[in-house]
Amino acid sequence: MTTRTLIKPYHADWRDASQYPEYGSQDYERIAWEFIRRSDKYADLMTIFSGLADGEYQNGIKEDSDTILDGLECVPKAKAGETAREYYERTKKRKKRGRILPPKWRLKSRWYMEPAELLLPSYEYDPYKTNFVPHVVAMRAPKGESVTTFSLPLWPDEIAFRLRLDVSFEKQLRDVRDRFNSARADAGYKEYAKNVQLKDAHFWLRAFDAYHALVKATAKNQKEPGTWTSKVRERLPQYFDPLLKKQITVTDHKVAEWRATADTYISKGKFATLLYKREKTTGDATKIVQKMVKSSQVAASPKGRTAMR
Repeated sequence: MTTRTLIKPYHADWRDASQYPEYGSQDYERIAWEFIRRSDKYADLMTIFSGLADGEYQNGIKEDSDTILDGLECVPKAKAGETAREYYERTKKRKKRGRILPPKWRLKSRWYMEPAELLLPSYEYDPYKTNFVPHVVAMRAPKGESVTTFSLPLWPDEIAFRLRLDVSFEKQLRDVRDRFNSARADAGYKEYAKNVQLKDAHFWLRAFDAYHALVKATAKNQKEPGTWTSKVRERLPQYFDPLLKKQITVTDHKVAEWRATADTYISKGKFATLLYKREKTTGDATKIVQKMVKSSQVAASPKGRTAMR
């Protein structure tokens, strides 16, 4: 039986600017990874995955595995402390046997990542390994004239709609928008009215790490004091904004705002918006990187080396 290793979120030394993406960086995937690796939820998932047996992350969990299923996605849900072997033995008597979803599916569906190996929070960004996949709206439709039933798993932050092909799309879209906004408000999500500038991500991350180092890690139950912002302000008194072409004075309010903005990307999953932006502005960088990786693998193979001579 495999054991799990406690994985903690990553935090850089906020005093060292070289440990962060450069100010003004538009490398969406690297910045997204910086947010993900600081997430408690991602670290918890890596802790769960650390208990997988060899090959289970890539190939799925076999029926004779002694891997504990706590935290893994199973249909129906596994009991606390139950192993894969015990789970399959218990559910095989049912009309519909249990199913353990592949661990890689969780990363792809919730974190938009499809790495070939586990990427721990301590890993630095590598475009050859940190492969992102864009969120795609899935569509299903019955074939022929018969009624078809689909199985559609939904996460807590998802909803589903049905549209008719013989009714005006515009009218349905207005109804969908109203229902979406209502469901979003009921779930506690809010639109971000302020237009944040991704170029400031360098400072968002530094403020987030400074808060963790100066407040959260030392006094978890202590209310946020004003002194930590002062320390950051003293370290970063000014910076030059090339877009505004002027020196910007750092205030305590700005430092606190930086930290709060980073938190929306890290704790509330807003990092996914960067991947949408990447798709619209730079094309599918993931496919480009995958082609580069495939080309390097072919070149490294005996057949590839022979062909290149």
